Amino acid sequence: GTSALITPLVVMAADCTALRVLDENTIVSNLEERYSQSKVYTYTTNVLLAVNPYHVIPALYTAEAKTQYLGRHLTQNEPHPYAIADTVYRKMKAGGVNQAVMVSGESGAGK
Repeated sequence: GTSALITPLVVMAADCTALRVLDENTIVSNLEERYSQSKVYTYTTNVLLAVNPYHVIPALYTAEAKTQYLGRHLTQNEPHPYAIADTVYRKMKAGGVNQAVMVSGESGAGK
């Protein structure tokens, strides 16, 4: 699941809005903790934050990984671009309204 994990030393959440304190320090700490566990994607509501791992993470972009996001709510799996893509597509089909996805980052960052 994607609920917050709270221990005396670590506060980690798949969605930053689940953190007990939401400020720059806790967001950066959350991203660092998730990155240390090879979890390079994190949500802030429906915004997907990515930290470039600078190495291949096996099974991150497989067909099997893709199928686990089809038709699911964002919070049913770990954060991933597949979840965003599926959500946008389903909303476009259901509402008949165009959707937009913005991808932003430094040049060479792997967008």
